[in-house]
Amino acid sequence: IKQIIFKRILFLGQFKLDDGPPIHKSATALVLKATDFNTDKYYLDFFWKHSKGKSFIGRNTFGTIAENICNTTNMKQIDEWFEKFSLSSSGQIDAQEFLAFCKDIVGDGRE
Repeated sequence: IKQIIFKRILFLGQFKLDDGPPIHKSATALVLKATDFNTDKYYLDFFWKHSKGKSFIGRNTFGTIAENICNTTNMKQIDEWFEKFSLSSSGQIDAQEFLAFCKDIVGDGRE
C-alpha cells in the first residue's frame, strides 16, 4: 500500500519535491530540490548483489563496489573509506555500514 501511495503523491513515484524556490531557473530549465525515496534500495541492491546473500562484505568486495559507484581506482582512498565505515573489529562491512558509506561519500552527506 505504501508503494501505491508514493506512486500517486511523489514525482515519478520516487521524488518528493521540496517546498521553496527553484534552485535554478532559465529559459530552458527549472531545477527544484527534491528528496529521493528510493536511494537506500538502490545502494542496498549493490550490497546484496555483491555479498551473494551474506550479511557482510570484505575489503576486496567493498573495493570493487566503491570503484564502481565512486568511479575511482584510488586504493588508498578506498582503504580509508573501508576503515572509516567498518565499525566492527571483524574486518567486514554490514549492510547498514555500507548504506552509511553511500549516503556520506557517494551522496555527499545527503539523506
